[in-house]
Formats: sequence, C-alpha cells, structure tokens
Amino acid sequence: MHNRFAVALSLAVCLLSAGCHSSRKRVEQRPSESADVTTLIQSTDFDPLAGPVWSGTLTYLDYTSNKSTTIRSTLLVKSISPGVWTWATGYNDEPDANSSSEVRVIEKGAAIQSGDTVERVVSRVRRGENITITTQHDSTDNNRPATIQRVYDISPGRFSIRKLVKVEGEGEFFERHVYNWSR
Repeated sequence: MHNRFAVALSLAVCLLSAGCHSSRKRVEQRPSESADVTTLIQSTDFDPLAGPVWSGTLTYLDYTSNKSTTIRSTLLVKSISPGVWTWATGYNDEPDANSSSEVRVIEKGAAIQSGDTVERVVSRVRRGENITITTQHDSTDNNRPATIQRVYDISPGRFSIRKLVKVEGEGEFFERHVYNWSR
C-alpha cells in the first residue's frame, strides 16, 4: 500500500511539474518505483551542503532583454545547529550582490524558512544519495502576484536550485533562474 501511495504521489508531482517550462525547454520529472517519496523533509537533508565552497553559475531570465543570462556564483553553507544553516551566496563578477541568509527546517519538516520566506514542502524524493526537495509559496515576480516553486537537487558533488514561477492568472510555471554548483 505504501509503495502505491509513493508512486501516486510521484505521479502527481510529475503532472504538476510537467507544466513548468521556460522559453527554451519543458521541465519534467518522472516517477520512479525505487524512489522514497514524502511531503516532509528531514533536519539533515541540507547537511551534505556544509563544508568547502561550492562553485558554479546562476542562469536567469533577464526580463529587460527577455534573454537568458549566466554569471559565476559561489555558495558557502555552514551548519549552525540541527536543521539550521547559513547560506552565503557570492557572485564573482558582482560582489555587491553577495548575500547571506539563514535557512531552517520548520514545522516538523513540512516547511523551510529562508529569511522571512516560508516555503511549504510539496515533495521530497530520495533516490540513493540524491535528494530532490520541491517547495512552494506565494510571492511576487516582476511586480506581479505569483506562485513560486523551488526545486533543490542535492547529490554528492553537485547542488542546484531551480526557481519556477507561475504568474497569477496564467496556467504554467516557467524557469526564472537556476543555480548550478559543484565541488
């Protein structure tokens, strides 16, 4: 019974995500029989991110030109206490944009708080050493009300965060930006 629930939940996540797209590509997730699927995250899920600096890129949709732009980026994650970390994001070519935030697992794993933003966990999928966490919250994008999804992909030596946006009154998510780091 549990396996059928997991497969059904994976399929629901896939169907919700299948509508996500950018002007370049469609974002899809496929369910997997061997995946551990839940709607709660664990206080240790972000622990593998702590340690040496991650290096990579931020690729974002520039609304002014409506083109994709890529800049270099770094990430340094430090564990403060169980379920709480500081994330320092750096931009090699734009150091004035560097930022830091405290990220914490709250509500017994049903949400992540980053600064003042509370992101509800939509799904947590574990496949071996890889964890994909999808969150969602209401916000604005380009001064318009929107639903924001973040997809955190954690695997040994690689970490990415995709921000997907669905503007109020529009039917599909699009990829606003994606961080890709490795170490």
